[in-house]
Amino acid sequence: MAVEIVWSDEAKEDIQRLLDFIAAENPTAAANYVRGLEDACQKLVDFPQAGRLYRDEARCIVFRNHIILYSYEEQTGQALILTVADGRRDLDTLLVDRP
Repeated sequence: MAVEIVWSDEAKEDIQRLLDFIAAENPTAAANYVRGLEDACQKLVDFPQAGRLYRDEARCIVFRNHIILYSYEEQTGQALILTVADGRRDLDTLLVDRP
């Protein structure tokens, strides 16, 4: 069964901030970067457990300079993209206050 990719509101906001930041200098590069990031997430459709398990709370995959945190629920067949963050950020901080 193919997995459905679902984006949290926070992840959508992360993508928009990233797009706006890069587009300020180069709109084409921004669109290409975000498209590549979204393509990386689409790979979870076939391989939802491909990401490294992080503290039994989430999984993560890396796209260039960004870490994509997601959770996979086998019962629902959904991979929920939780957040997209600069790879230099502390992952523990990203998971604080998450339900």
